[in-house]
Amino acid sequence: MVQSTPHNVLSLAALFLCVTFTTSTLNAQSTAMSFEHLDMEDGLSESIVLSIVQDSDGYMWFGTADGLNRYNGYGFTVFKRDAQDSTSLSHNYVQALHEDRFGTMWVGTLGGLDWYDRTHERFHHVSLVAAGAKSEYPIQTIIEDSAGGLWLGTAGGGVMKLMRNHNAAEGVIIKNIERFIDDPENPEDLTSMTASPVAIDSIGRVWISTLEHGICILDTASRTFTFIEHHAQDLRTISSNRTRTVLFDRSGTLWLGTEDAGLNKFDNKTRMFQHYAGNNQLTSNGIRAHYQDHAGRIWVATDGGGLLLYHAHKDDFEAFRHEPAQPTSIANDRVIAIYEDRSGTLWFGTWGSGVDRWSPVKNKFSYDETGRVIRSALPIPFVISFFEDHEGTIWVGTHGGGAIAYNQITQSLERFEYNARQQNGLVNGVVWSIREDQSGDIWFATDMGVNRYNRKTKAFTLYDDRRSRSGRLSSHYVGRAEPDKNIVWVTTEKGLDKIDITTGGITNFPYSLVLGDSAQGNISGFYKDGDGMLWLGTTPIVLFDTKREQYIVSPITTGDSPVSCITGDAQGAMFIGTFGDGFFLYERGNTLIGHYTEQDGLPNNVVYGMLEDTQGNYWLSTNRGISKFTPSTKTFRNYDVADGLQSNEFNRGAFYQSRDGNFFFGGVKGFNVFHPDSIKDNPHIPLIVLTGFRTFNEPVRFEQALSFVRTITLSHDENFFSFEFAALEFTDPEKNMYAYKLEGVDRDWVYCGARRFASYTNVSPGEYRFIVKASNNDGVWNERGTSVAMLLLPPWWKTWWAYCLYGIMFVSGGIGLRWLIRNWKIIIASRKAQYISHYKLGELLGEGGMGKVYRSSDMNTRQIVALKVLNPALLKDEENRKRLSNEGRLLSSFSHPNIVKVFEVSESGESAFIAMEYLAGGTLQQLLEQNEPIPSAKIKSIVLQVCSGLEEIHSHGIIHRDIKSANIMFDGKGTVRIMDFGLSKSPLVTTMTTLGTVIGTLGYVAPEQVTGLNIDRRVDVFSFGVLLYELLTNKLPFTGENEIAVIHSIFNVTPFPPSTINQTLPKQLDAIVARCLEKDPGNRFATITDVKVELEKDFW
Repeated sequence: MVQSTPHNVLSLAALFLCVTFTTSTLNAQSTAMSFEHLDMEDGLSESIVLSIVQDSDGYMWFGTADGLNRYNGYGFTVFKRDAQDSTSLSHNYVQALHEDRFGTMWVGTLGGLDWYDRTHERFHHVSLVAAGAKSEYPIQTIIEDSAGGLWLGTAGGGVMKLMRNHNAAEGVIIKNIERFIDDPENPEDLTSMTASPVAIDSIGRVWISTLEHGICILDTASRTFTFIEHHAQDLRTISSNRTRTVLFDRSGTLWLGTEDAGLNKFDNKTRMFQHYAGNNQLTSNGIRAHYQDHAGRIWVATDGGGLLLYHAHKDDFEAFRHEPAQPTSIANDRVIAIYEDRSGTLWFGTWGSGVDRWSPVKNKFSYDETGRVIRSALPIPFVISFFEDHEGTIWVGTHGGGAIAYNQITQSLERFEYNARQQNGLVNGVVWSIREDQSGDIWFATDMGVNRYNRKTKAFTLYDDRRSRSGRLSSHYVGRAEPDKNIVWVTTEKGLDKIDITTGGITNFPYSLVLGDSAQGNISGFYKDGDGMLWLGTTPIVLFDTKREQYIVSPITTGDSPVSCITGDAQGAMFIGTFGDGFFLYERGNTLIGHYTEQDGLPNNVVYGMLEDTQGNYWLSTNRGISKFTPSTKTFRNYDVADGLQSNEFNRGAFYQSRDGNFFFGGVKGFNVFHPDSIKDNPHIPLIVLTGFRTFNEPVRFEQALSFVRTITLSHDENFFSFEFAALEFTDPEKNMYAYKLEGVDRDWVYCGARRFASYTNVSPGEYRFIVKASNNDGVWNERGTSVAMLLLPPWWKTWWAYCLYGIMFVSGGIGLRWLIRNWKIIIASRKAQYISHYKLGELLGEGGMGKVYRSSDMNTRQIVALKVLNPALLKDEENRKRLSNEGRLLSSFSHPNIVKVFEVSESGESAFIAMEYLAGGTLQQLLEQNEPIPSAKIKSIVLQVCSGLEEIHSHGIIHRDIKSANIMFDGKGTVRIMDFGLSKSPLVTTMTTLGTVIGTLGYVAPEQVTGLNIDRRVDVFSFGVLLYELLTNKLPFTGENEIAVIHSIFNVTPFPPSTINQTLPKQLDAIVARCLEKDPGNRFATITDVKVELEKDFW
């Protein structure tokens, strides 16, 4: 049974006497804060950010009113409740986050308590019903004690303590859930309150805030409660019972935040609470959170009053409010959560504007209090000059707004402006330089002359280019007025002038004395060395001997580059900056040490000024920020506006070092003041995670989170892949740099700048390891990095069992090779017989004395053709070869409906061939072999089409020489095609025995073909007559038992007229056939056209 003590504050002193505190000095200082914002446009799921934590992997987590967000510095992964998924969140309203000592993330939601399994990226719900609760209570806070117990604050369910174990296999194992109540019989016990454990003190007591009864302190050893409550008449008590926050700072001071009455601080000396409330102390009385960072600063989040920073030395608060006109101000005045990550970056959750981020490391060039006062007082931000006088007053000159002077001792500010109505004032608002003479008077160089200001009398004296008794300046455009004992050296666009302070006399030393009449232009660089020589930044550089009062042309040169500044360093070397060509270093003796430009690491080639620190480093202002150059290593460290600079653009002449070592650099938007020793690089080494893996640009999901995958296994055809990664360092993520390598592919590191992915293509099978390392924004590298093994499996034909199969095949192949060696000649001959050129031979369609015709495939076009392979004996006649070549070109050009299309006439090895279109209708010979009567009309159609085809052939001067029924084909529609053009010339009598089967062809040839006499197209008329006779009678006109008998018949036999064989034929056909078959060519039809004319008549 938990015991309770009376609700009073009298025992408060005793409570604190038991607590052991460690003390430290709080060194808070005013800080100019520039916030960066993350909201829904950046991927945040909701703009109300209720809780913030960083996990052990380095990710930032944000609990919002609509989901849990994990942030890697570049984008968000959002987790939400899915009613269909039991491993999703219990509720989207996430109020509390805590990572315990085991690295488990605990999530408090309106739907209860969850823990996150980061190995499998899923959530597990912890039911609190077992603790005696009637239902799942909303979880408001989660804290952990030194023994690992989790304390949960609920809305309406009191306080609970959860004990658990953890192992890698099962994750979280709940041991016990204990519920703490003040008094079960009291209707106003903790279960009726909104009770939230918010702190655990050094002796293990749990401090619980309530919205009803102030602060409740639970002594876990005695299991008793003590309340610290508000009593209106007792100023020693807290300011309100509606409490929210408890903080023990490093000095041992207790801070309590309330819902409606501000902040309470317990004074250990007076043993009383000090109250901070109201407009004079706080911007809002609603305290939502407070936090002490590693630097000792105490931050307070208010509901409506913005963010507060406590300054212990003043015992007051500095407010940071939202300013609509200032984009870098805090995003919202309702701040409800504060958290500091491991790098020191502070995160602020707001109600309605997302989360803000501020890094003290990133803002290296933040203003101290003096700088802030001066900056706020600038009439215009364009700063062009600085000076510190003997009293420590800082003077700042502007381009158009005059000058201001800030006395750091009295903290008073004085303005010096141009006013045309006032005679006693600056002559012009453009103040290029400010200096002090030995009497304490201030000298201003302006665009309208030089002003001398007497600080005692407040009077101004003007020196300009108007005539006077004492002389005049060479020009009213003045770049510098530099006191030197009793004189002032003045640089103008026309030369160097000397003002005698005592007499007021002016002496001019025009540049023309040394540079000629063409010399002009203001002096941008001015430096006096230890020998009394003035270095003047003209083009070229000139020196002025102040003792002899004469010019000397300097041997130091910058080429054609105009000089922007000249100064010397501690070793006597001369530094010369230029407008566009970087800077030059010369040692004593005028020897060039080095010339440095952007190619060497300088951020910009326009160098406005240089100051040297005590370590020998040069600090340079440029047109792209400030750069620190280390001469010993010749390296640059560059800073830009992201580091807190007023702008990346600075101004000439606006560089100065004060007596306390602070550097001043002026630019177009103000100035920066800093001590060089205070500019520190971010020392935090970033954690690195793999955030994604893709194959062929498609995301790959694993059974485990990618960070827990030891080996990625891919098939051989998944050899196009990429990795995505992030350095979890949030100071300035865009400046984090990366390098990676795939061991086994990359020989060395691939430095990829800020790019966060690595792609690989055509990677061979094998074992690899991908490693990535990263740096923070200031170049501090995590050299160890993170890595994952990769296994690209070989294709099946490169696996072990495939090689076993290859072994078996090798043995079998040896046996086969032996057989192959014995039979290779037969195989090669067979292989050659299957192909002619690029034609694969198919079935034999027919053969004759001229060769064989095959149904073939053109392997180039995949087209089916009829390929006639000519008898090799025909090609032994050289004339036949020439005819094949010459006529082949003509035949390939034919395009006639009654001529077979010839695609190619060529030779391959010892074979010649004719590739023709393949016709599926068969030959006329096949039609006649059917021994069925052919109607006269069809015969007429056939012979007239043959005539048309021969007409076309003869018109090109070609003689067919082999017209016969076997060479007349039909397409699928029955149209006649003439094929197999005449290569039958040669004395066939001499070749009969070698040609083989030629009787069918021999029966069609004219007598003159047999004898080998000169032939013409009338041989085709003779052959056509034989064809016509065959069609009309189904018989050949010339026959015999052998070749000699056939030849004898051709020369000596007159065939029977067709009508005597087929009485249905008209007599007119007998005369046409007889004339075609005349032995003497002179008695035949002269042309095939003559035959066609006769056949077209209407007698049949």
